[in-house]
Amino acid sequence: MTQLAFIGAGSMGSALIEGLLAGGHPVDGITATTGSAASAQALHDRLGVQAVALADDADANRRLASGADIVILGVKPWMIRETLAGLGPLRADQVLVSVAAGITIGTLRDLSGEAPVVRLMPNTPTAIGLGASSLSVADDPSPAEEAAADRVTELFAPTGVIVRLPEDQIPAMTGIAGSGTAYFYHLAEVLIEAGVREGLDRETAVRLVHATAHGAGAMLARGADDAGTLRGKVTSKGGTTAAALAVFAEAGFPEVAHRAVKAAADRAREMAAE
Repeated sequence: MTQLAFIGAGSMGSALIEGLLAGGHPVDGITATTGSAASAQALHDRLGVQAVALADDADANRRLASGADIVILGVKPWMIRETLAGLGPLRADQVLVSVAAGITIGTLRDLSGEAPVVRLMPNTPTAIGLGASSLSVADDPSPAEEAAADRVTELFAPTGVIVRLPEDQIPAMTGIAGSGTAYFYHLAEVLIEAGVREGLDRETAVRLVHATAHGAGAMLARGADDAGTLRGKVTSKGGTTAAALAVFAEAGFPEVAHRAVKAAADRAREMAAE
């Protein structure tokens, strides 16, 4: 059994844990640290994993990491250096997986000891096995890092799609997938409000929008047709869909979406520079 230690188990870490458990990883093969006793208890109550609060046990990060085969680093980017220093040098037979935005593989290599380093950038639907993640290793990976990449890809396969990317493409991935779930949620919020404005009660609008999002996503995921083809199949000339899409076009929706993705990608690059 591969023993995993989640050093920091916030929203992304807990989503990964949930996805791994749903995919069959044993609950006793996962340990985690959190900041507070309340968050540790909540994580244990919800997912059953052993969770230790740093507020109660300042040495928990080091202890859990030392007993793990794979250490998943899920703390905030500005906490990376201090956290890795507290772990002590990792061993060559371990793997360090970082899910922190903006912290480069080069920096992680310098701070992690002998362990091979992998960057995994997931999104929150990993919790239900429908995530979209990127995986990156150094541009000059050692044989150990290549083996680690294969091992991590296999381990996290139950959480959803995993695409291997060069590290310099992570910002683009962040722009469309890492942050992308929020765009779809926001569109759902807006459509619900529009439905209410047009006379639907809120509960009905919510049910219709959620079902529509689920169905559209499933059609895309099936892969029989691309997004443009699927859109065309529901857009009759002079019909209701055409009228709606014309408003999107007049409002510059494609350009707004491009600008939004670029803003997210640029911010990811800024964080790396910082």
